[in-house]
Amino acid sequence: MSAQPAESLPVIFPTVPGKVAGIVNMTPVTVQCQECGALATCETVGLPSKIGKTGEAACVLILSGFHFHSYPWSDGRTDNPRLCRPCRMARQCQCHRCREERRGA
Repeated sequence: MSAQPAESLPVIFPTVPGKVAGIVNMTPVTVQCQECGALATCETVGLPSKIGKTGEAACVLILSGFHFHSYPWSDGRTDNPRLCRPCRMARQCQCHRCREERRGA
């Protein structure tokens, strides 16, 4: 039996030089989950394609839900990649913020 094909692994793009981890393109602004490879742009977060360059990056970063973990991981992990909500929740963290997010608060 052969190994699984490489296509089953997510493609994680490099961060744009000088930008915060997970920002993989500036035209259009694109943010990526650094675990599953999901991408978010103005279009995928429901914004008009041209909202003005000054606010575009901030809006995509906020509305995408792709965030860094704010507190130490309850299982002792020391990594802190930018993660989409499903990847953050899959880590089963028990910190206050993750518990509240799982409850839908």
